[in-house]
Amino acid sequence: MKNINKFDINMYTVLFIGALAFMIFIAGCDSPKSHDEDETDSTEMSLDENDMDVNPTTTNNSANASTPDATMQSYVDRYPNMEYSYIQTEDGNIATLKGNYQVKVDGIDNDDDMDEFIKFVEQNYANKELSRKEYNKNIEEEAEPKNGFDAYYTALKNNIEYPEDALDEEVGGTVFVEFIVDENGKVTNVTPMEAMYYTKNKKYMEEFDQAAVEAIKKTDWNWTPAKQGDKPVKMKLEIPITFAANS
Repeated sequence: MKNINKFDINMYTVLFIGALAFMIFIAGCDSPKSHDEDETDSTEMSLDENDMDVNPTTTNNSANASTPDATMQSYVDRYPNMEYSYIQTEDGNIATLKGNYQVKVDGIDNDDDMDEFIKFVEQNYANKELSRKEYNKNIEEEAEPKNGFDAYYTALKNNIEYPEDALDEEVGGTVFVEFIVDENGKVTNVTPMEAMYYTKNKKYMEEFDQAAVEAIKKTDWNWTPAKQGDKPVKMKLEIPITFAANS
């Protein structure tokens, strides 16, 4: 058997310590990189979520030219002259606080595409309606204007200012405005609903949105708040405001 002398033992010890130090060094270099990547992913997710929370109404209508919605964009691409809105009818299948509505579409000349598109935009409304029902699910007594809805609608109509350039061009549309009546009967969080109408000129869409929101804010009546039992609670509502150039 070969004898291992003291020199051999010291040499093996040095080699072992050196190898161990090298492995620790490599692991230390990799770790910060992995941590940075995780931190970057986390930061990006946080920014996206914050952007959504800070101002959820900055992209009012998902039908706008900048929309990421692939279905809507495909129709806009195929039918550049397409426009649509909701019109009030007695038998419309969209039931709102202010009557029934149905979709009116211009610029789509294919019947199958027309049917598919109407289903698409009606589903957008249905999704918002489901969201409101979920928000209001525990309400036992609904909010109401203190002078009644008929008087409220009359006052609201008087506060609507039709954008002059849209009126001159005979452009119209129905804006569905969503808002909250808080526990004190005050109207808050007034915002136009997304993708509820579309006109080729984005400028008119923005003007209609703004005019509709301002009309709701100007009609600043006290409401009787919704109740859960005897406790006043918040309630989310929606009211359509129609800009009809030919009326």
